[in-house]
Amino acid sequence: MRAALVLLIGTGLLVLLGLAAQRVAAPAVEGRVASRVGEELREAGLPEALVSIDGRDVWVDVGTDEPEVHAKVLRALEALPELREVHRRVEDGGVPARVAAEWAGSTIRLEGSLRGAGNEDARDRLSGGLRRALGNATVINEVALDPGVERALWVRELPRLLRVVWSDVRDGSLTIEGLSMTVTGTAVDENVRTEVGERLSALAPGLRVTNRITVPGGHAEVRSAIARILAQGSIDFEEGTDRLTEASGALLNEIAELLQAYPDVSVRIEGYLSSTQPYEEIPVSRMRAVTVRDYLLERGALASRLTAYGLGSPSGAGVSEDQEVSSLILFLVEEGD
Repeated sequence: MRAALVLLIGTGLLVLLGLAAQRVAAPAVEGRVASRVGEELREAGLPEALVSIDGRDVWVDVGTDEPEVHAKVLRALEALPELREVHRRVEDGGVPARVAAEWAGSTIRLEGSLRGAGNEDARDRLSGGLRRALGNATVINEVALDPGVERALWVRELPRLLRVVWSDVRDGSLTIEGLSMTVTGTAVDENVRTEVGERLSALAPGLRVTNRITVPGGHAEVRSAIARILAQGSIDFEEGTDRLTEASGALLNEIAELLQAYPDVSVRIEGYLSSTQPYEEIPVSRMRAVTVRDYLLERGALASRLTAYGLGSPSGAGVSEDQEVSSLILFLVEEGD
């Protein structure tokens, strides 16, 4: 009897020691897994914030329309024997997370809604992260926390995203809703404008970035840029129609992207046409100008900044008969904006 009691006590002690050892070992194992996962993701050019780790399981946080992100993580981590499984965590059916940040001078104001229980601790952590990232900023945080809002991977990167624009973009805004990000404001030159957009895309690879930062005095830059684009070819139509040729569509895609970058610049689109039936010249030239305008609008140009006119014979645009131009589209950047 006594021997059985001693055996039972000994067995119990061994079980307790085993449980204690597991508790001690678990953080170490998770730490090693996290370290290896981080190395593999960096090697693959993926941000570590894409995943969260629970023991030997990895969860990939992606949006419902970004399955390729999950596939990239799987490929990056497939060689790690320490992992038990790589899961994909997707939030469906909730309200998309949204943050709109606006800044002027040293003050930045945030509003929107993020997933959370509505307690001040979560809001304070966000404000603290922004103050550490932005240095001397005055942060006014009016973001609402709601458990019904979808989880958003980009929340972890929000301080870093805002730090990118804080120093280089004056009096602007950065808005993220779901998987779309739009940035506005002014930059000192085109190089800065482009670099900011590229850095934002690199920090948040799962987001679609729309760069609407402008450069002061952009009229000359827009004129020069349009001239460079049209130096590749003219805007042409299928014979006798207002249907654009494929090559013309490619040129207009470049112009649309340019106009998105300069939303404050107004452009007048003029259509010209020479025809053996003079009564066709103005209506057809107008239809073609409107086609060009609508094409640009469909690709993100602002309707309030584009006008279209049909003006008939190309001679009205200063084209002489010996230049053999029967159809012409002109883009005139208007002053006063």
